[in-house]
Amino acid sequence: MKTRGLGKALYAARLYPRWRKCLGYKPLLLKLLVTSRCNSRCMHCNIWRLTKERPQVVKDELSTQQWTGLLGELSEMGTEAVFISGGEPLLRRDTVEIVRFAKKKGMHVEMVTNGTLVTEDLAKDLVLSGMDIIDFSLDGPSSKIHAEFRGVDGAWERTTKGIELLSQARKKLGVQKPVIQVSYPVSTITHQHIEQVIGLKASLGYDTLHFNPIIGKTPGARSIFMSDEDLRNLESRLDSITVAFQNAGMSSSPVWNLVRMCRNVEAAKGGKYAESFIRKVLCFAPWEEVTVDPFGNVYPCPYACPFQNLSEDLEHCFWGTGDFKMGNVKSNRFSEIWDGDSYRRFRKNLQKVPSLPFCAWCCEATLRDAVLTGLFKDRSLLFKIALSRLRHRSGRSERTEWEFLYN
Repeated sequence: MKTRGLGKALYAARLYPRWRKCLGYKPLLLKLLVTSRCNSRCMHCNIWRLTKERPQVVKDELSTQQWTGLLGELSEMGTEAVFISGGEPLLRRDTVEIVRFAKKKGMHVEMVTNGTLVTEDLAKDLVLSGMDIIDFSLDGPSSKIHAEFRGVDGAWERTTKGIELLSQARKKLGVQKPVIQVSYPVSTITHQHIEQVIGLKASLGYDTLHFNPIIGKTPGARSIFMSDEDLRNLESRLDSITVAFQNAGMSSSPVWNLVRMCRNVEAAKGGKYAESFIRKVLCFAPWEEVTVDPFGNVYPCPYACPFQNLSEDLEHCFWGTGDFKMGNVKSNRFSEIWDGDSYRRFRKNLQKVPSLPFCAWCCEATLRDAVLTGLFKDRSLLFKIALSRLRHRSGRSERTEWEFLYN
């Protein structure tokens, strides 16, 4: 939820008593992992291996009725946004139906896809569904690089065709949505091609591009972490990347994620993007968002979810064996889980600076979280934030908006 100025202060005032009591505020953001199936074989993920080795798990996925029932209940609780992923969500024939239902409930809907299944007819259906943002995973400016990442020959051609078809469908229907976004991973084999992928905007017809860090879920992922040399090279190109965004008619704000990588070298080299955050900044996700896996299990965030973070043996999370399941929507209404004992205990633990096993891999900490931490727990942090922003705005130090996190 985006707030500014006085709105931020009012938001904090409303959140504080609920934060203190460990009660849920509202599940403003729902992250739906709608299927366990995937047609990619990504080197940085084990999800695709689950249904390859254990195909019977697909039978345990929630039905269309169960997903729409959950959305209906969450709509009544005040949920404003839904983020749909998987697996590959377009492998489900009812994904567009789920999107339409969420839109009828007035929710903002975003979906991430590898784009390989988009046809002319499906592109039209996706546009007519009312979806707000569709996020295509693209791993390079050519078939060779993309296939190395995705493990499937011909995937680049199908993904880029999918982007083009969706862009064309919008034009034919005379609408601006969904916004077409490209998600680009930053790794030792992809960082040198950033400018080229930005340059594809005109030919493919996408609208925005953002960067994804590599999280070390698999040996393949760990093999492509950025090195010292990679990070030095990336830092030397920040200005040229900024210019590439501007030349393509896009905001250069995604460059800040690259800046954070370059400033936090050890984290970028090891994939633990929040190690510098968790000593200072509180997490508010369990008060505002929820993740539900394909089988109805409820988790406080995607990093706590075993399905999304499978280890090589497909038994638990890559980061360890902790169990952070809050409940299952097949057994209980979501409202019972949201305000239940497991969620309250979890929130109580997070009133301290987070020290849970998965927190170090999080790449979603925001400046707003830092401000709320300063208001609720550590007033000195507010001074550091203000000083950092003053230095940035005065031009005394370039790209230092987040320097309070690294000092």
